[in-house]
Amino acid sequence: MKKYLLLILCTLFISVSLSAQSKSNPHLKFMGIPINGSITNFQNKLIAKGFKYDKAGSMALETPTRIFKGQFAGETAQLFVYSDRDQKFVYRVKAIIQRDSEKQILYMMRMYRKQLVEKYSTYAEEGTHEGNESYYIPVENGWIDLYYVQNVYDIGYSLQIDYWDETNTQKHEANNMNDL
Repeated sequence: MKKYLLLILCTLFISVSLSAQSKSNPHLKFMGIPINGSITNFQNKLIAKGFKYDKAGSMALETPTRIFKGQFAGETAQLFVYSDRDQKFVYRVKAIIQRDSEKQILYMMRMYRKQLVEKYSTYAEEGTHEGNESYYIPVENGWIDLYYVQNVYDIGYSLQIDYWDETNTQKHEANNMNDL
């Protein structure tokens, strides 16, 4: 009987601990900023970190996406911040870094893959994106896609590090399903 009671108490303690952990950090973070809240709030936090809003680039997009320029992981990058059209919450952030050669991009991608796997204590599932090497990295509260593409209009390649918050991506997809 005592063993049974002890087992129940241990199970209850573990459940409460895991629940408290997930509630304390329910959203994936990008540069320490939770991928959550309004696009304006997220924009203000990026600007406080030194990013510049690219109004012309953002206006050229049809979606409620905003573009920023600044430093990401020691590199000059463009950020695309995606928000839900109806409810205006942020659900995805993509960093794009440019390089002239495929060899340079592959080196950077593999370096970031190693760092992300180490930071999040996870693994990287290898795949392809547009015929090129890519990685899917599951993390707590979301996932990170890491891939590269050959630039269409410019010479060179773009490394894309795409952060998806699981909770808000699901809410965004549910909102889109309401249209069907």
